[in-house]
Formats: sequence, C-alpha cells, structure tokens
Amino acid sequence: MGALFDNVSADEARDWKHRNWLEATEPGATPRPVQSLDVVYRCSFFGARCDLDKFLERNEVCALFVVDRANPYFHAERPAHGDGRCQRGVERELYGLASTTKSITSLLFGRVFMDPALGAPLDISSPVVDLLPAGVTYSDPAVTVRDLLQMSSAMEWNDGRDKPRIKALESEACNRNPQGTDCTLRGITIEILEDADFDPGSGERRPFNYSGLDSQLLGVLVEERLSIIPEFMEMLPDHESPNLARGFDHFFWRELGPRKRARWKADYDYRSPAHCCFRMSAGDMALIGAHILNLYTADRGFMGGWLRASVNNSRDTGRGCGFRDFDLRYRYGFQWWVFEDPKDGFTGWGTGGQFLHIFPEQEVVVVQFAKWAPSMIDDRRCEALGVHRLIADQVAAARS
Repeated sequence: MGALFDNVSADEARDWKHRNWLEATEPGATPRPVQSLDVVYRCSFFGARCDLDKFLERNEVCALFVVDRANPYFHAERPAHGDGRCQRGVERELYGLASTTKSITSLLFGRVFMDPALGAPLDISSPVVDLLPAGVTYSDPAVTVRDLLQMSSAMEWNDGRDKPRIKALESEACNRNPQGTDCTLRGITIEILEDADFDPGSGERRPFNYSGLDSQLLGVLVEERLSIIPEFMEMLPDHESPNLARGFDHFFWRELGPRKRARWKADYDYRSPAHCCFRMSAGDMALIGAHILNLYTADRGFMGGWLRASVNNSRDTGRGCGFRDFDLRYRYGFQWWVFEDPKDGFTGWGTGGQFLHIFPEQEVVVVQFAKWAPSMIDDRRCEALGVHRLIADQVAAARS
C-alpha cells in the first residue's frame, strides 16, 4: 500500500509550519463505533457523580476514541470552548500529540535499531557518544542509550532557555534564512548540548529527569541509523535529509492504512523534533494504538520484544497522583509512562491532555485529545487516567 508524503520539491517554500505531511492510504471517513459507555465516578469532594458526558465537558475533551482489541468501540468528538488547541483539530480532524510524540519516537527507535534484518540490534548500554554524528559534542561520556530512553541522562532541559530556541524555528528570521545554524533542529540540538546543565547525582543510578533533550537526542540517533539503511535511503528524495517523519511513514504509516493525513513539523533540512509536534486524527491515533496493543499482547517478533522491554524496564520516578477515588503511581519506561498496577497499563501523554493509553490486560486502547490550561494539568490528568481505567475495565467486562 502507498501512504507517501506530498511530493514537495526542493525549491518550494519550506517553513516549519507547513511541512512533512504523511498521506492517507485511502482517504475517507473513520469507521464509526456503535457501542456506548456507562461510566460513572465520584468527581467532587461532596460526592457528586459524573458520567462520561460530564467528564468530556468538564475536562474539555475534544476527542475520545476507544478500541476493543483491533475494533473501534466508542468515539466521541466535540468542539472545544474558547480559542483552545482543539478547534483546529475538529475543523481539520488533526490533533497535536505534544509530548505523546515521544512514545512515537520510541516506537520508531525500536523499529530501526532492533530489526535484525536492518543490522545487528543495538545494545542500549552503549555510550551515547559512540553513536552521535560528527560535530555533535556531548560532555558526559558515561550516559548510555538506556539513560536517554528512561530520561536519566541528568541533562537539564531549561524551558526558559531551550524551548524558545525550538520555537524560533517559526520566526520570520528563519523564514528568511532557513539554512542558518539557529534555524535547523540539528544545529539547535548541538547548541543545547554544548550549554546543557548536568546533575549526575550519586550512586549507580542517575536521577529521573523528564527532559525533552533526551528525546531529541534519540531522534538524532534514529536519523543516523536511517542514513545507513539502504532500503530507506533508496526511497528518500535527493533533497531530503533522513528524518523521523519519513522514517515513520516508511516503516509504519503506509502499512497501517490510515484514513486521514498526518503531519510532523520539520525544519529546512526536513528534520522533525523527536519530543513533540506530530499531528494526526483521533481515529488514526487509535489505529496506531491497536497496532501497539497487538504487537505487545502477541509478543510478536522483535517489535513485540521491544515494546515489552519498553514497559518492563521502567524505572522509579517517585511520581503519582490522586483524584477522589483514583490513586495512581507511575514509573518511566522507554519513553512511556508505566503504571505500578498492571491493570492501569502504560501511556504516552502530552501536556494539553493528549493520551495514547494502552491496557494490555484488558486488551483496550484509549485515545484522548483535550485542551487543558497549564494550571489544571495535574488534577485533570489524574482524573482522565482514572476514567480511562474505568473505560478499559468496562469494555473488557462487556466482552466476557
């Protein structure tokens, strides 16, 4: 099946905001689930109960998609209030994944590094410095690939200093001179690495430190791997550098048969950030979730092994949350949040209320897109995670 990018020539305008589209195989409407959900939970200190409609309203959920094994089970999509992130999603049926993109990067990492047909599988205890391309410096040779996967590099991603550098890719200056060092992700990554703050801690285990820079470095490693895979380089247009979006398109997207287009922001060199900025429809996100669930539960081949390793090799974060009757504790795997209770599954999440929540024991996937204000994130995240568990349990019970 073909699910290729738009055929963008090298001479066309290439700005950060409108690049790297992935095409649908058979554009059309997402199959509509017909099941309903009767979820009720305590949502206030005073004992008030909320049903699913109330959950969607009070949490400003724009799209909720539930998959039972490989089958669409429930789908709700609604416009958001105000000028939030979801209007554009409803209008164009594409939603931003935010940091859920990290889990997509992990999926692609496993595909290109662990497939024996593409070369010897990578030993994740390898030092990162041995794998970085020429020109990328790294000030701590003890950091391993595993450290990057588990957010344990001890590098500080400084929001005030580093995020504006990434955001600057959208600036008028970069539109005028897109090839400038400060206008390419590779150039910015090198600069951030050179300025990175390190807090290695003590003992054998480095402290958990949730950092977009760890994910960004994983993306650099994936790009380097792609550059030595003959089958990939043969299909890569001459004017493009090896990039995550094209890699995901080649190794996953076209095989899954998506119904809508997707987009991953990119710079002049066609490189996309590994930690954010993927957009797709809720239905196609659910399609990816069903694929992950199938690989994991069937323990199929090297990708099944990679996903199980991604979950089973989780490390303690010291983090958790509570909301009314919900109490969750979570660890961190290979770019996935992993819950201590196996029935809570594992998930990728984004700061605005985006989730790709996999429940292997119940064989259910819950996809959510919302528009949360920063001040509400912690409470709403815990409420959403608890409701997802109720949904998964109910779907599994209805099947038996």
